Amino acid sequence: MNRDELVSSTYEAALGLNRLKRTYGLLTPRVAAQIEQRIEQEKQIMHEIDNALLIQDEHAREARIQEVMQRFTSLGYATICKKDEMNWPTRLLRFRPLRMLQGAFGKGQAL
Repeated sequence: MNRDELVSSTYEAALGLNRLKRTYGLLTPRVAAQIEQRIEQEKQIMHEIDNALLIQDEHAREARIQEVMQRFTSLGYATICKKDEMNWPTRLLRFRPLRMLQGAFGKGQAL
C-alpha cells in the first residue's frame, strides 16, 4: 500500500466510523455532519498539497504549500474523534492487571 492509498483508506475508515457513531447515537446528526464536512475538507487539502508538489518553481511551490497548510491548521484537531473519546475508563472493576499480563504473554486462561 503506498502513501496515497494509506491516506485514502484512513479517511474512508474515518467516514465509516463517523457514520456508525451517528447511526448508534454516539454522535448527534449535527456533530456527525460537522465531522464529515471536516474530513471532506482535509481530503481536498491533501489533494491540493499533492498538486502543489508538482509545481516546478521552488518559490511558487513553497508558497502554495504554506498557503494550503495554513488552511489545514485553521481547521484545528480531532477529525476522527474528540480527545475525550480516546480516554479509556479505568474504574477499579475494569482494570485487572493480572488478566492483562496473562493476555499479553499468552499464559493460560485469563482469570
